[in-house]
Amino acid sequence: PLNILEIPTLRLENLAEKLVNGVVGSLKEKKERFINLNSKLVALNPMSVLSRGYGAIFNQSSMVVKSVHDVTLDEEISVKISDGTLSAVISKIEEGSKTDG
Repeated sequence: PLNILEIPTLRLENLAEKLVNGVVGSLKEKKERFINLNSKLVALNPMSVLSRGYGAIFNQSSMVVKSVHDVTLDEEISVKISDGTLSAVISKIEEGSKTDG
């Protein structure tokens, strides 16, 4: 009579082990994906970019300056850097190609 119960018990234990392994594997994949996505978010975070020496420039309308055409002579601009904000006045505008360094 014990043999009749041993086979289903072994099968149940085997299935339970497969289930646990599957859940552990799935959690490991999810954790790795989370870490990867978190790293990307940290790298793209505007404050992280600023901490690498970049700045964000805003015109008097608080719009991001993306082009020399976004400002005018004698316009006051703000430059947001990692530890504060700088104010400046446009005294000269020179157009150049987008690849000028």
